[in-house]
Amino acid sequence: MSSLRVRTKNKLLTALGAAKPSTNVAYDLAYSDFESTLQRLTTLDTALKSYAGSLKTFHSAASSVVGAIDSLSSGGSGTASFQQKPTGASEMQQFAGEARVACADVDMVVLQEAYGRLEQEVLIPVKGWLKHAQNLQNEATAFQEQKAIYDHYSRKVAALRESHEKRASTGKAEKTKDTERMFRNEQKLAATTQEYTRLSDTVIRDLRAFVVSRDAALAPLLRRVLRGRVVYAERMHEATGRIRSLIEDEEESEDGGVLAQFMTVAQNGGHVGSEAIMAAATSPVQTPCSVRKSSFEAFVGESPTFGSTHSSPHKAASMDNGWDAFASPPPPHRRMRRKWRRLPMDSH
Repeated sequence: MSSLRVRTKNKLLTALGAAKPSTNVAYDLAYSDFESTLQRLTTLDTALKSYAGSLKTFHSAASSVVGAIDSLSSGGSGTASFQQKPTGASEMQQFAGEARVACADVDMVVLQEAYGRLEQEVLIPVKGWLKHAQNLQNEATAFQEQKAIYDHYSRKVAALRESHEKRASTGKAEKTKDTERMFRNEQKLAATTQEYTRLSDTVIRDLRAFVVSRDAALAPLLRRVLRGRVVYAERMHEATGRIRSLIEDEEESEDGGVLAQFMTVAQNGGHVGSEAIMAAATSPVQTPCSVRKSSFEAFVGESPTFGSTHSSPHKAASMDNGWDAFASPPPPHRRMRRKWRRLPMDSH
């Protein structure tokens, strides 16, 4: 009898309650642990794929934001008249273009490095882990099919032996056909039992190994995930240096400018007139470079000392006070001549 017919017959008998499959406690326990581990492994694989997809989505969205700002600053088709050009349009276009170039290194190069590392060190091993689990599932399916054949011949031989014992107890002679039939099924049962035992030992060993080796695979996997996050953060900090150079010297005005007017509309739902918007738009904006106040000595170097008895630290400090530093020093005070009395010469 083919295995397909055996499985169909056993399923039908089991559904009708006429036959129950034999129990294999060791296999049932091993497969239960395997199934639980596989379920959580599938959850991990889903989370990793979501993480990788979110990484791509984040950089793609960030690049789209900068690109949209760059597109908005360029004025679209460029048909606006000179009178309708926004204030500081050329500076804004240059700023947006530099920002787009600076962000391209982050959203392309760093993303490719991070995703490639994640795929090579984490995603591919987990994919192989799941493939191994799928092979074990196929192995367990083959074992279940062999178990169904074993149950079939076990029940059939048991029924033939029971009929033989009944005929023997009543003194009826055994027919040759029945004897050959029982002998033939006993041989099939012996071969099926041998294959069933071999598959049972193999699948139980493999299922247990899958569960026991779980932590040995998870420990390096977790280290790779953590190391990937550290490397990603370091590369992001390194690659965003060009972006930081665009914003570190820029400071917004204290009143917030035009954006503050739009914030008022968003929060209060009020109306802002064009006068307020234009006043905020044309307000003086701080230059990108920072201006530092330095002394004259810091600009041209220390002035040489000529050993004058009247030079003092106060003179160096006075050099910072505008053009007074270049004025000539006042003339020195005249000395008072002392009158010396001529002493009489000793007479010899």
